[in-house]
Amino acid sequence: MAKSIIFMCIYFISECCFAQSLAKETDLKFTKFLNDFVINKEYETRYFRFRALSVRESGECDGTPLSCPKIRFYLAISTFDEDAEQAVYQLPLAHDWKLMKLSNIDSYGEYQRYIVLTFIKEVPSKDFPTSWWAEEKYEVKINPWKSFIKRIEK
Repeated sequence: MAKSIIFMCIYFISECCFAQSLAKETDLKFTKFLNDFVINKEYETRYFRFRALSVRESGECDGTPLSCPKIRFYLAISTFDEDAEQAVYQLPLAHDWKLMKLSNIDSYGEYQRYIVLTFIKEVPSKDFPTSWWAEEKYEVKINPWKSFIKRIEK
């Protein structure tokens, strides 16, 4: 019994004297984002650091493709400088984005260098209920100063 009391006293003293609680994030949207996001790709070139991140909306499909949750897909890009140029671009909201190909264009002009991405976007099929989804192909070019997206033929 005495050992138990001594052990409990040591435990409570150590908790009170040596432990410090951490600050809890109070922004619920930010907390949800950090808990739910997925890093889809990380990539570095000679000039840029790149990350593709996605976050799926809450919920589930309820009998039709239009009822399914969508994905927010973010493209973060940065230079390597001490005072780095940074940007985050968001693809249009979609039911799914699949990153199929990634390359880079190393042009001589600093603002002409790009990371080039090829995506497949999942969209509701015109043949529903025979098929739920159809695919569209997109090319995206980004650097920290500008971005472009265009639909391309498969």
